[in-house]
Amino acid sequence: MPDLIADGWGAAHTTSGEQQRRGFALLSLIWRVTSGMLDRIGEPDLPWIAAERDMSAAERSEEPLLVAGAAWRLAVVLRHAGRLPESTDLPVAAADALRPDADHSPQHASVYGALMLKGAVGAATLGDHTTVRDYLAECDRAAELTGDRNDFWFAFGPTNVAIHRVWLATEMGDAVDAIDQAEHVDTTALPDHLSERRASHLITVGWAHYLRRRDDEALAALHVARAAAPEQLLFTKRVHSMLGQMLRRDRRGRSELREMAGFVGVG
Repeated sequence: MPDLIADGWGAAHTTSGEQQRRGFALLSLIWRVTSGMLDRIGEPDLPWIAAERDMSAAERSEEPLLVAGAAWRLAVVLRHAGRLPESTDLPVAAADALRPDADHSPQHASVYGALMLKGAVGAATLGDHTTVRDYLAECDRAAELTGDRNDFWFAFGPTNVAIHRVWLATEMGDAVDAIDQAEHVDTTALPDHLSERRASHLITVGWAHYLRRRDDEALAALHVARAAAPEQLLFTKRVHSMLGQMLRRDRRGRSELREMAGFVGVG
């Protein structure tokens, strides 16, 4: 990544005019990926620095969709820092700025929908069920315009909205609804390269079964998730939490449970 960042910086700072704006657009995306990677490996402060630099470069690119995408990344960092109201308000404010142009192109609708999904995530954690429902209605409208896409790596579309409905139900403590919602999710509609999104959904399904104390079903979901994207299990706190608890309440000494726990480093 350091070489890529250096190349992006050079493209943005050694040019002028339209070429410079394109350079800043590239630099924005480089910082966004960097922030996400640092977030994933658990760095406490560096994701925030990279996200701020993403926003700065996006603004200098003069590209509204990149600025909106940078707001999405900042919202993620804010959430992980425990700043829940801000992590909800920021993406919704960015979505409001895009709203007049949301039907201008599939890309506009995709970014708008991704921002509203992020707002729904924050509202769910804050326990605001009414706002979650309202934001999801906006997401559904946007998804009708996009189909399943992967603009700016948001993977927004009807399938991702359905996946979020499952996660949101678990976040609001309704495991039964989450399992019911999961019946309506067909992850084969996602592009092949989005295996991590499939795995993340399966982890959520496993978490819902775990909350219902259906440990066999939870473990089965984790096995399928591991086959799709094994690294997703390693860096997901819910996986570590549920496997630890499942080990403590295991009365049968299941070897497959202990093998899965060992794979993610829980013992």
